[in-house]
Amino acid sequence: MLALRTRSYANVGGYAMTVGVAIQLLIGPWVSTSIYDIPTIDFRFTAVLTHCAPTGAYRGAGRPEAIYITERLMDAAARAMKIDGSELRRRNMIRPEQMPYTNAMGQVYDSGRFEQILDQGLQ
Repeated sequence: MLALRTRSYANVGGYAMTVGVAIQLLIGPWVSTSIYDIPTIDFRFTAVLTHCAPTGAYRGAGRPEAIYITERLMDAAARAMKIDGSELRRRNMIRPEQMPYTNAMGQVYDSGRFEQILDQGLQ
């Protein structure tokens, strides 16, 4: 993968709370490239007020939503390319020798053996 472009609507609930908006519009995007070596990112996250309860901090706040988008895109790309999703993921993972790794959003990953984890999951 050479780049990631994401457009997303963030449900911040019935009224915007500072932490809820920051989580969805800043913290999640920090890690939106996930475990993949994607050098360029272009994103637009739009906060949307809804009839739901406002969002707030919880463990891993913002990250599950961001990673979900990336993983769905990996699945779609694998289908379009007619290759196995795990193979596409493997080709684009950050390698242990790249550590410490700085992603496109400036966040530093200090360690990780992502291919090994994938292999364990597949097993």
